[in-house]
Amino acid sequence: VHTIASVPNFDFKLILIFVSASVFFGLLGKIFALAVKYLKLLYAKIFKNTVLSAFAGSVVVTLLIILLNLNKYEGLSTWQQTTAFEGNANWYDMPVKFILTALTLGAGFQGGEVTPLFDIGASFGGWYANLFGIEPSFLAAIGLICVFGSAANTPITTIMLGIELFGAEAAPYFVFASLISFIASGKSGIYSSQERKLSKSLFSAKADFSE
Repeated sequence: VHTIASVPNFDFKLILIFVSASVFFGLLGKIFALAVKYLKLLYAKIFKNTVLSAFAGSVVVTLLIILLNLNKYEGLSTWQQTTAFEGNANWYDMPVKFILTALTLGAGFQGGEVTPLFDIGASFGGWYANLFGIEPSFLAAIGLICVFGSAANTPITTIMLGIELFGAEAAPYFVFASLISFIASGKSGIYSSQERKLSKSLFSAKADFSE
């Protein structure tokens, strides 16, 4: 559905923008995972009944949508990917989708985090590219795969997803972006049952083979 219009010329400016964007993608994945985790803990502390927790959370999200006229951010919001690839992402598209999704999942609703993470990554990537005057579809594609990949702690899947969706022309960028964002995201993840044998941070990454 979406394509990278052109891969920018490789130069020092592109390296700086690419690396900084990749770090931000990783941090977005990390913050998203932490937001959902702590919202769940907060709701569990306030409400002992999970049905009441979900009801209260739905009221909060509904009020935000009505009061701030955020109807277009309901559901999958795949239009955000389209606007990002076209270079028309707004600065507020990412945070609005981020907040609404985190509040929904934090209240106890299950599923539906993958496509919103695609939206969040693409919107931020497209907007960030516009700031520096480079091809928006390039960073929108990388953001789409990397925010999801860093939140899910799946760097290899991230690389393969990028190649499958957008072709192999930008594959080297997919590889480095997925690794940078993976390290920047730290140990947080959206899947609490996931077992990881790698201790990682922005400054260190070492295998842990202890049982």
